[in-house]
Amino acid sequence: MSFGRWWSRKTDSDSAVVRAARDHWRHIAKPEERAPFSALRFSVVDTETTGLDPYQAELLSIGTCPVERGAIVLTDSLEIAVRPRAPSGHENVLVHGIGHAQQAAGDAQAEALGSWLIAATPGVLVGYHALFDATVIARAARESLDVRLPLDWLDIALLLPALTADPASRAEVRPLDYWLQRFEIAATGRHGAAADAYATAQLLLLVLHRAQVRGIHDVRGLRRLQQDLLSKLANHASGGTGA
Repeated sequence: MSFGRWWSRKTDSDSAVVRAARDHWRHIAKPEERAPFSALRFSVVDTETTGLDPYQAELLSIGTCPVERGAIVLTDSLEIAVRPRAPSGHENVLVHGIGHAQQAAGDAQAEALGSWLIAATPGVLVGYHALFDATVIARAARESLDVRLPLDWLDIALLLPALTADPASRAEVRPLDYWLQRFEIAATGRHGAAADAYATAQLLLLVLHRAQVRGIHDVRGLRRLQQDLLSKLANHASGGTGA
């Protein structure tokens, strides 16, 4: 089989993993967002992709790191390599370090997403600059699994500034490395999906602690906090005073 034909190879959409993932999604209950944090499982997710446009980029890997009862559940963490339809460009490879041989060895998108969906849900989905990951995964899941996934993830990039006491930090959404350095969190293997999910999970623990100090004890409160900051940032960008 030639290299070009290998990249165009498709996986049977009726595979056991795909069927199991659809059945899983159809029957799971949505997380109870009025429950206390200690009663919930959070699935912190990160992706590596072939580009920066969430409406065009293809998945190269998906990493998930669960948080439950105030602790990171390392035994349930995972990273799934995904084979794109065509190898990504050289500049893209330099960003994430996933070479063409590794890309070729990944799972077909439907298989990868099916495995991820079963492992990550039900759970409160969390990311850093979460809308990007949510959009890429939702688009791929719709194409490969015929499953509609939500886009309203919790976003640590918004929640941390909203919970900080530093007025300058509250006014700006910063890169992940800023917070890792600020809180002296060592991050090995940055720009790998599993490593970035683990780093974000450590920041989620800080978010949950700071939220409870502020009297926020459930996901609904976090969503309100997140939306309030988005509104303030939009008002600031438009030149409004907020008065």
